[in-house]
Amino acid sequence: MGARLALLLVLVQVVAFGAFTLSSILQQRAAYLQASTAAITRNSDVLRASLRSAMRDKRWSDIDEALHRVIRDGDIQSVELIGHRGRLYAAAGAPARAAFTSRDQPCLACHRESRPHRAVAAADRSWVDTDARVLNVWSVVRTEERCGGAGCHGESPSILGVMRVRMSLRAMDLELGRTRNRLLAIGGLALLLALGAVWLVVANWLHRPVRALAEATRAVAAGNLEIAVPRRSDELGEVADSLNELCRRLKSSRDQMVRTANLVAAGKLAAGVAHEINNPLTGILSYAEDLLESAAPDDARREDYAIIVRETLRCRGLVRNLLDFARQTGPELTAARLDRVVEDTVRLVHKQAAFRNVSIEQQHEPGLPQARVDPKQMQQVLLNLLVNAAEAMPQGGRVTITTAAGPEPAMAVVTVSDTGSGIPGDIRERIFEPFFSTKGGKTDGFGLAISWSIVQGHGGTIEVDSAVGRGTTFRIRLPLARS
Repeated sequence: MGARLALLLVLVQVVAFGAFTLSSILQQRAAYLQASTAAITRNSDVLRASLRSAMRDKRWSDIDEALHRVIRDGDIQSVELIGHRGRLYAAAGAPARAAFTSRDQPCLACHRESRPHRAVAAADRSWVDTDARVLNVWSVVRTEERCGGAGCHGESPSILGVMRVRMSLRAMDLELGRTRNRLLAIGGLALLLALGAVWLVVANWLHRPVRALAEATRAVAAGNLEIAVPRRSDELGEVADSLNELCRRLKSSRDQMVRTANLVAAGKLAAGVAHEINNPLTGILSYAEDLLESAAPDDARREDYAIIVRETLRCRGLVRNLLDFARQTGPELTAARLDRVVEDTVRLVHKQAAFRNVSIEQQHEPGLPQARVDPKQMQQVLLNLLVNAAEAMPQGGRVTITTAAGPEPAMAVVTVSDTGSGIPGDIRERIFEPFFSTKGGKTDGFGLAISWSIVQGHGGTIEVDSAVGRGTTFRIRLPLARS
């Protein structure tokens, strides 16, 4: 595409330069002919004035000398004095022929349609013999008024004939050829420079970006959603931004599908495992509690029995969480105000010890329409996020909860931000997986997995942005209730 565009631009330049060159040569040729014609006409006037006395005295030798003197100067090939009946009175150089008729080129204006030449205002004329490359200039020879009055010519007409001066155009052709060659050389160099500049511009501003977009598109079609096209500040940059946004959304959708599949598999596995180990755990717990109660206070085995009871209770709690995760019920959706849901959740935690050094700020957009949610399940999600935020700020900090309209139509956004330690980038994509925890085994890792499943059940999405040492932000997008 870049090569074709470059060739098209060069073709346009060639056509434009060709038109400019042709116009310049034609203008120079017209100016040269006009200047030569004017110069020959002036010389003809001077020559006729200098020949008057010789013509009056019929000194033909002086006339021939004057005509030959004109031939020796410049590029004039011949000078001819022709009578009005086509008779050649005098000539110098190589005349075209010795006699002329009224059908010759300069005579047509006066002799067309058999009109008397004395009734026509004859004027000086010029024409170019393209075959012989000769400029012909015809000047009218008239009788003087005193000659007619004195009876010199009797009843002769006022126009006695013409004087033709023929000048070679070889010098003009040579000059025009040199001009053409100079223009072609300059034009060729300009075209080469223009071709290089066009190629650089097309390569840098069009070919490479389009090729990068094509490669990125092929990579996306092959399943690589990690591709990122460099941003630009032009129309191709807008296409690149759109492609990057498309990859981001496809990657988010793919990750959500993978999480959903993992949660479904984990739920099935949890249900099976819980049913299989629940009864044995109950038996172990019963025997361990009996042994602990029957042991003497000074029995060294009491500590071992207590450990068995504690760890068995811990296993039973894990089994209960597995069953709760596997038996999640669908949300009972209703129209509810998100600011009310947030306020009710904050009331549940603000007096807990974990929030003693944590300030909770709420920012609610006025007039936000009601959302279509299950208030109890959404309280569970927000409560889990608040507890995680407090645990990420053991020395205290600030949690900000906002509710506002989403960028997408008919969607609302609940944002929970903290100033805690943040989540490292290498594990950020795994925090919604079951059994995954960043708290070193202190929890079973089901909190965010359950929260993600609840939000998905509402037809919404949950995303996380985090930077180590600067805090974490969770964004929950929920559909608004229909009016």
